[in-house]
Amino acid sequence: GGCNVTGIIGRVMDQNGAGVAGLSVRVWAADPAQAVMIMTDPDGNFSLDVEQALSDRIFRIQLADAAGTPISDVVIAEAIPQCEKNLMAAEFVAQDR
Repeated sequence: GGCNVTGIIGRVMDQNGAGVAGLSVRVWAADPAQAVMIMTDPDGNFSLDVEQALSDRIFRIQLADAAGTPISDVVIAEAIPQCEKNLMAAEFVAQDR
């Protein structure tokens, strides 16, 4: 936290609310080719500092499988350039297809 970083945290859950480990989370601002990939931890959590400053950019978050194939819709997260509002949260829950 603090005034020198903008971050995204979140969790990926199955239909029963259990965390899903080992999924890729792609995060990008303007250009999907510039996406940063992180993995969910054993409890399905993820955390990423997207900028080493406060930001007002719009970030996009999407889950991908091990092959990098998207497996979720794109979630939009708009950063708020204020010290106490610099952490965005996203939650993904599996749906029946």
